[in-house]
Order: sequence, then structure tokens, then C-alpha cells
Amino acid sequence: STQVIMGTPDYMAPEARQSTKGADHRADIYAIGVVFYETLTGQLPIGKFPPPSSRAGVDPRLDEIIHKALQSDPAQRYQRASEIAHACTTFGADAELARKTSPLKHWGWAAAGLALVAGLALWGRNRLDPDTHGRMDTLLKTCVRNGKVDYPILKKHEADLDAYLARLDRENPDTLKREDLAALWINAYNAFVLKKVLSRYPDLKSLREVPEWDTTENCSVGGKAHSLTWIAGAVHDLNDPRTRFALSSATAGGPPLAPRAYRGKLLEAQLDEAARRFLADPDHGFWAGMAKGIFGTKATVRLAPAFRQWREEFGKDTASLLQRLTPFLTPENQAFLKEHPDPTVTYLDEDDALNGA
Repeated sequence: STQVIMGTPDYMAPEARQSTKGADHRADIYAIGVVFYETLTGQLPIGKFPPPSSRAGVDPRLDEIIHKALQSDPAQRYQRASEIAHACTTFGADAELARKTSPLKHWGWAAAGLALVAGLALWGRNRLDPDTHGRMDTLLKTCVRNGKVDYPILKKHEADLDAYLARLDRENPDTLKREDLAALWINAYNAFVLKKVLSRYPDLKSLREVPEWDTTENCSVGGKAHSLTWIAGAVHDLNDPRTRFALSSATAGGPPLAPRAYRGKLLEAQLDEAARRFLADPDHGFWAGMAKGIFGTKATVRLAPAFRQWREEFGKDTASLLQRLTPFLTPENQAFLKEHPDPTVTYLDEDDALNGA
């Protein structure tokens, strides 16, 4: 018969990935090490990974504990969970962790592992910031330049994107505050769009070529499958029109992808910056100037085509729309509208080409 190996690969010890017959309780020691690392840094220890102290600024003594738990050779790991507990409780100042892990010597390894993870999370609550969006942030800093995506580089880091999407699937949106929830859905939308592009790259010229690219329910967050349209709706339900500029649908003519992941605590400033970034693009976002027409030269504003659908969110009429956009315009365009408060408004051309660098 064929043996089926069950489990989440990123948390499985090397020997368990090869065959469950060769794995014993020390494979679970490895899994505890993975959970420790992810709790501390917000990322999984894949490939050659830096120690947690360099990623999250935690006590360097934790580096050795996690390093030993993640040894490829089971004989080089801790042999029981209580040994990890003892190593952690030698931190004299960590009274909270010591209190939580002191009963471990009376428990089996499975219960001990769960309690130790809980204890570490409690100990680090005020010292650590487990970063849900850290991997997405790193990807964007690596692959995005001036709103354009270096897809060949992103393709090389597709495993990191997959790991981030898996992290989103373990999140519980129902527990998040409004700002954190908005950041979650914005990042999720942008990440799933990137994944859809990579699934057909390099042959893909536009995401519009993919049938039902935004309506297929294959984007799983918190264990529930959604479509990109649904996720965009969840963002827009927050009733902040600036979020329109934060969602990138991988088109050259749409809002550019931000070079950093969105964060709840930074959301206000990031949404302002997203608006400025898009409206500063005269070819795709906002153009203002004197344009020749049938009846002579007129003061004219040309908006992104998407404003045909967005207009009511920004204002009931042209004047209120322009007033709403003015704080995010370049100084030159602000001066133009001040001098020409009632311009003719038209729209820029569509550009559905892929937003590749």
C-alpha cells in the first residue's frame, strides 16, 4: 500500500517529510521550534533563515534554544519538551514564562509543547510583535519599484508568497480591530492578485486574460474561501474611499502596488500615501492642464477611468469630487485647480497591461 504523510510541510521535521515510520516524538520537538520561531518573528524558518534576535530584536539567548530545536538530526535536538522549558526558565527575569512552564516536568511531551508555546506567547506579549504581514512586507520591498513589480524576482520568491498566503489562512479576521482588519484585507487582495499573475507568468500579458480572475472563490483567509471581488467589497465596506488607491489589480493603469505591506497602526498615513502615489501619475491617475477642443482651449482635468465607478464615493458632483481629491494632488495640480476651479473633466485611456517593471 502507499503511505500517505499527513501534516503541514513547513512544520514537519525532515525525517517526518521522508517517512512517518522513521519519526518519533522528536519530530514534534522540531514542530515546537518552528512555532517558536514563527511566534517570535512572524515568519517561518525556511531555508537559511536568520536567528530570531536579528529579525525581531528578541533576547539572543532564544537563538540557541530555537537553533537546537530545529536541528535536522533528531539526536542533536532537545530530546523532550521539558528540556526546552528548562532552557527558557533559566531566563531569570522571565517570571511569566517560568510560572507557565514550571508544571511541564509532570506532563507528557504533547501537553508540554502546547503549554510552552502558550507561555512563550504570554511572555512576549509586551516585548514582541508577531508580525502577520512581515513576509509580505519583505516581498514588496524586494520586488516593487515605483509601483511596478519585478515579476522574475517575485517568481524566485514564490515560496515566500505561498507561506504568507498560508499565514493569512490561519488568521481570524473576526478578532481584529477596524484598522488591522482593513490592513489584512488590503494585503490579502494584493497578495492573491500577485499569486494569480505568477500562476500564468511569464505568458500572461494582462490579468484580464484570466477568465473570472476576480470572481472565482479560491482566496482562503481565516479558513474561508473568498473571491477577489468579495475581498475588495470587505475593504470598501469600511467606507473610506482612499482604500480604492490601495488595491492593486496588477494593471499598468490601475493604482500602483505599494512598496510596503499595510499595517493597522500606520493605515491612515499609508492610505494618504497611496492616494498621492496614484494621483501623481499624469498618464494613469490625474492630469490637469489646458487642452485644445472644438471651442478653443479649456482648463481640463483627466481622471483615471476607474473614477467612472468611484465618483459617487468621492462626491455627488464634479466640484465635490475635485475638492475631495485636492489634498492628495501634487502642488502644481493644486495650484491649477485653485486658478481654474471649474475645469472640464474627462477620463484618461484604459491601460490593462501587466504592471511589470
